[in-house]
Amino acid sequence: MRILDLFAGYGGFSYGAEKLVKGFTTTQFVEKNEFCQKILKKHWPNVPIHDDINTFHAKPNQYELLTIGWPCQDISVAGNQKGIKSGTRSSLFYQGIRLLRELQPRFALFENVRNLIGHDSGNTFKEVLFQIAKSGYDAEWQVLSVSKHARGVHRRERVFIIAYPKYFRLSPTERLRIYGEANNNTQERQNKIEQLERSSESIYSKIIQRPSSWSNGKYFLNPNPNGYSSKSTVCRTDNGFTRGLHKSRITALGNGVVPHVAAIPLQRIKKLNEYFSTIT
Repeated sequence: MRILDLFAGYGGFSYGAEKLVKGFTTTQFVEKNEFCQKILKKHWPNVPIHDDINTFHAKPNQYELLTIGWPCQDISVAGNQKGIKSGTRSSLFYQGIRLLRELQPRFALFENVRNLIGHDSGNTFKEVLFQIAKSGYDAEWQVLSVSKHARGVHRRERVFIIAYPKYFRLSPTERLRIYGEANNNTQERQNKIEQLERSSESIYSKIIQRPSSWSNGKYFLNPNPNGYSSKSTVCRTDNGFTRGLHKSRITALGNGVVPHVAAIPLQRIKKLNEYFSTIT
């Protein structure tokens, strides 16, 4: 499955997909941070990097999976709590939605801090699910933590949302009636989708998505805290030259997704893909 890794950071999603779960290939990164770009270039030297999600465009059927770990600064309890309204960093969520609608991949995997669910009395999470549903996708989600689900030494709770097209839950006859026999990207299909939406606009006022339960059978970290170095063995902050590097490294780690946790929803996507392939 080809991946478009948005807000890629140091490549946590791509590492988890390619090295842990396997069966995925990253074919495009979108990442603004220059330090993270250097990491991506080192480990994925042949994968192109676009530096601005606002100007990134692609064609349908170029990717089977979009990973969308958008900025959390305005959602996190440690942030300013402004949410995803226009002008905030976290409003880049809507660029992820734009690309979801533009590219119509088989799957999208969203990720953000746990507080996304409770932010603004739950209204922010409702908006996220609303936009996913309006894009023509069902969704399932779960809150995962490093300590509970990957046996790591810190909590780091995150909510992951898996989205996949609504027509996967329809019978072959229903899919044919609504979407036709034409290719997914033809004007005929688009006209039928728009007609369906106009006839049932109220569907988007209902949160039809559901929480899920995903298991982790093999993607574990070292549970022994003594197995990790609490301080870097490399001098990074006291020689006047590496202070900026240390700050960039900490920022990248703080913003990045833990691959062993990301592997859990990625494994779920892999299984869903195998199942959907049998009914399409």
